Amino acid sequence: MKQWNGLLLKEWLQVKWQLIGSFILFGLGLVGLPLFLSSVVGLLNASPFEIATVVCFVWAAFSIFVPFFTFLMLFYRDMRKPDLWLHSTASIYKLIGVKMVLSTLVGLASFLLAVVVVAIWFLFTKQPFILFDELLFYGSLFISVVFLGSICIMIIGFFFVVLDQLVKPYIKGFSFIVTLLLFLLSSRLYTIFISSRFYEIVILRGKFDVLNFKNQKINLQNSYYEITGTTFYIGEWIFELACLLLLFMVGAMLLEKKVRR
Repeated sequence: MKQWNGLLLKEWLQVKWQLIGSFILFGLGLVGLPLFLSSVVGLLNASPFEIATVVCFVWAAFSIFVPFFTFLMLFYRDMRKPDLWLHSTASIYKLIGVKMVLSTLVGLASFLLAVVVVAIWFLFTKQPFILFDELLFYGSLFISVVFLGSICIMIIGFFFVVLDQLVKPYIKGFSFIVTLLLFLLSSRLYTIFISSRFYEIVILRGKFDVLNFKNQKINLQNSYYEITGTTFYIGEWIFELACLLLLFMVGAMLLEKKVRR
């Protein structure tokens, strides 16, 4: 555990001020942009809170890629000197894992930034059409789903980045095209699989609807928001978690063989 904490602290110190500066800048932008659009521009027939909600929704949607891009930054920085990076008593899984954990925390901070900005606008403006419980429920549901999706993108992206590293010595500049084709092919095969009868019978088990956990104060008929697709399957989550774990382990193993061979 001491080694893990040391590696995580090392990664954080190298990007600390860059990340802090970025979040301060974007936070000010998310707070100020709705006010600018509503009062200065005056082209939108909407309140600052409504504009802030849309702006933060877009920010949260794009934040799904933040963990992946953060991981790429950390990964390629150390891949400039892979022998030095991997010259450690820590396993390859720990070296990659600590980068993913930090990237995930950065992604979580990005999502929370949108939440905080919406909360600030809600707190300082009167909203007769929306309850705090409603805002909290739908906001938490959206952020949770997108945040989990961002972790999936990061792990899948890591696997294909490793594939790109493997084929690059042989085909040089065409490696990106080949990797992209492999990604598209695998995505197509995965889509066919999850649409199959086997997937429906074996994987889609343990059905539950998150609306069963909502606060009774929330009236869906008069809701400020409209939400669909609230049904999930525990079996599907287990299957996807197993696939992600497999991609992580195989990707780390291939990377270690490439660098240390």
